[in-house]
Amino acid sequence: MVHHGEKLFNRFPLEAYKAMNHLLSSVDISRNGKDPKEIIKKIKADIHLIAIDSDVFFTPDEDQKTFELVKENKENIFYHEIKSIHGHDAFLIENEIVSKILSKVFKPKLKP
Repeated sequence: MVHHGEKLFNRFPLEAYKAMNHLLSSVDISRNGKDPKEIIKKIKADIHLIAIDSDVFFTPDEDQKTFELVKENKENIFYHEIKSIHGHDAFLIENEIVSKILSKVFKPKLKP
């Protein structure tokens, strides 16, 4: 494990992070009893999910499940995965990979 991963591992049990990840991925976005899928359809912005293949706290499997669920109702959702040995800290360390992903996210769209 990397330095920060060891610190977190020693501070909190893995089950706590798994529970937190589950809670974050299952947040009820419904408003006034409206179906969350209908709310997602109305979001005009692109949605980008970025996972890290070696993250043991926020696993790519959970992000992939979210992606599969949402893509049924939203065409402009995108899944990106960072391949890295650095676990959760990869988004701070893998600057070149993160830059490539973010350059696609923030690329100006040309209007017809």
